[in-house]
Amino acid sequence: MHVSLTCSIGLAESGLYLNTMQSVGWEQLVELADAALYWVKENGRNGWSALRPNPNVNFAELVEKLHLGAQIMIDTQRVKLISSKDELSDSHAAALAEADDTSSR
Repeated sequence: MHVSLTCSIGLAESGLYLNTMQSVGWEQLVELADAALYWVKENGRNGWSALRPNPNVNFAELVEKLHLGAQIMIDTQRVKLISSKDELSDSHAAALAEADDTSSR
């Protein structure tokens, strides 16, 4: 019996990349991480992502609009996407794709 396991992770960065002029609570960070997680699930699963707010964006407004979806926030340049897919070599991506094909059988 072969059991396949995948892992999808959404991350939120605290402090380092956030505009320090805006107050950011843990609840907002959880919302941002949740949106990043759903982006991973909608884009192939089995990876990680973080949505880094652009410096000029109103963070409270951003969090309020996350229900529209992470991709819209990326497309409108409110956030920058950082993900495991950015760092894959061609051979690694092919190996992951093969593993995904095998696990879906």
